[in-house]
This record gives sequence, C-alpha cells and structure tokens, in this order.
Amino acid sequence: MDLCAGDLLQAMEHGRVYQAVELAKSLGSSTVQVDELLCALVEDGLVRVISVSAHRIVFERSRTV
Repeated sequence: MDLCAGDLLQAMEHGRVYQAVELAKSLGSSTVQVDELLCALVEDGLVRVISVSAHRIVFERSRTV
C-alpha cells in the first residue's frame, strides 16, 4: 500500500498514543514507511512524541489538527 501522511493522520485518534509498529500493522504498511511519515508529521507539528525509551517511541496526534 502506498501510504501518505494524510492516511496516517486519519488513522490516529486524538487522546490515544501509538507506536509505529501498531500503526503499520493496522494500515498494512511497513514500519519503516510509517516511521518516516511520523517524523515528517512531528516536524510539521501535527504529531507529538510523547515518550522515548531504549526500545519504544510513542506518538500522539496533536490537538491542533
């Protein structure tokens, strides 16, 4: 599937946190592609990084969207 940032953003509900692997599975895409799109959405301020640990990065959709 050719995933775009808009598809990813629509799949994310406000008030919920996500890991890239979870989003990739639900959208039928690769984790690498989802990671790249999430990074772009973070740079645009549409998604926030909530926490970062050694093996886990958690994202949340920003309230402004």
